[in-house]
Amino acid sequence: MRLICVPFAGALKRNFDDFASFFGEGWEVTVLEYPGHGTRRKEDYAEDFDKLTFDMAEQVRSVACENDYVLMGYSMGSIVAYEMVVKGLVPKPKLLVEASHRPPNNEWDSKNYVHLDDRTFWSKIKLLGAMDGMDESLLDNRVYRRMYFDPIRQDYRLISTYKSHTDKIEGVPAVCFYSPEDVPDDEMKQWSMFFDNKTDIYPLGDDHFFIFDHGEEMARIIKKKAAAL
Repeated sequence: MRLICVPFAGALKRNFDDFASFFGEGWEVTVLEYPGHGTRRKEDYAEDFDKLTFDMAEQVRSVACENDYVLMGYSMGSIVAYEMVVKGLVPKPKLLVEASHRPPNNEWDSKNYVHLDDRTFWSKIKLLGAMDGMDESLLDNRVYRRMYFDPIRQDYRLISTYKSHTDKIEGVPAVCFYSPEDVPDDEMKQWSMFFDNKTDIYPLGDDHFFIFDHGEEMARIIKKKAAAL
């Protein structure tokens, strides 16, 4: 079974190394990267969220077989994953995993981050649990900015261009993970509106990036759900 991961804003493939290690024999984990990020850093950033979705769909199609893979989106990636499946841009996955994000019908404060100055933006991102241990002085480092700060800033620019809707995905079961400290319970439960199959929703951890402390539990649930389908 293949697991394809669509990452959070600013992520690199290596950010998913520990999580991937929990799948073991019988699973192959593929972590996608957005244009302008990591191994794709020489490419131009996507123009808008729709263009990003089509780019990611092309990456998924290159490795996915219908009903023989699990698609997981984390944070920003959960909306990208939803868009790819609901628009029929990729083969239907065996299971869709949505993690650490409100459903598409909700407006997100993060859409307005694009208007913030760099240091205020930095402060907002750190509140989510990102960039722990990194000092604000790194914003003045050209190499650091290009490798880490600019990509996440560009991803939030893309988030600001997303147009929400309420189209329903048919024929694909879903598992959703979230931290109640990050997304309110009542908002997270609204993900069930977007699937015609049963949607299982699991609270985990106490911040936006619970994947780093609860990746093994996430992997166990995903493997169990996929095996039962």
